[in-house]
Amino acid sequence: MAVRVSSFLPKILSVLSSILFLCSFLGFFGRYGWLPEIFSHFRVQYFLLGAVFLLFFCFFYFFKNQQSKHWISIGILSFLVTSTNGLLVQPYVKNLSYQPLESVKLKVYSANIFKYSINQQKLRDSITAADADILFLYELSEQDATWLSQQFSEYSYVVYQKGPENWAQNIAILSQIPFEHTVQYFSSEEPVITTTVTNNQSELHFIAAHPLPPFTPQIATGRKQHLQGLAEYIGSIDGRVVVIGDLNITEFSPLFSDFRDTSNTKSFRSNQGLFGTWPAQLPAPLRIGIDHVLYKGAMQPRVTIGEPNGSDHLPLILEI
Repeated sequence: MAVRVSSFLPKILSVLSSILFLCSFLGFFGRYGWLPEIFSHFRVQYFLLGAVFLLFFCFFYFFKNQQSKHWISIGILSFLVTSTNGLLVQPYVKNLSYQPLESVKLKVYSANIFKYSINQQKLRDSITAADADILFLYELSEQDATWLSQQFSEYSYVVYQKGPENWAQNIAILSQIPFEHTVQYFSSEEPVITTTVTNNQSELHFIAAHPLPPFTPQIATGRKQHLQGLAEYIGSIDGRVVVIGDLNITEFSPLFSDFRDTSNTKSFRSNQGLFGTWPAQLPAPLRIGIDHVLYKGAMQPRVTIGEPNGSDHLPLILEI
């Protein structure tokens, strides 16, 4: 039995490491196609799986002296996957420069609330624990937004913008402080809300967005145009800007790099770590960060993960 397992295992791992290498390799072409762009989001997971396969290779090749062509293939492929993806992940670990804020002028809660399975008790507890000045909530139904404003009467300034039919790209904003807002659309039907508040005697613009996930090539094309138009709009705004929301894209997508460069913004993850927010039910190493806070202008933001609210996304807490 042990002989059968030892001969069967390298064949299985060789196939799996080949698939892993192919997925990782395709991700580098994310700017040129819908499917490769999807594969670009899982760099942390590729790195971890590659490391596991590399450990298998080292154990059997060097300690068990099993030097078949399958183990050599596993070693080469797993080394390539681990090293290339490690180089992509490494800056987010190397550049950590978290510093506690001396004082918090404004606190913001941002969360995707999956409207088809909302847990009102957990949502209420999560918002209470955050004790934020402004709530940015995505996918919340109008009925639940009304219920929430009744539960938290201190959030007396409320805006609700419904997204396209048959989709849940709704945006709700509840605030304890007054604000002005406008609604824009960029090559698609998903709303973008610009909220302007006065903070520290100067204006601060929050831009809330929730583009569609790239389920099909057509939707992916629309999302790309949406992000491009949004980035150009953000880049044209003078002063302090915070982009906040579920953008359905990760730091590792080349489209995200284009968005960041065009909008002239910086992601909080660049110096505070790779916070995975979805799916919330999975362990941290298996989650990806599609919920974002980007900013430009003179400010010192700090972002943390909030208490789970029953959604498939974890909330982000922004302090400025």
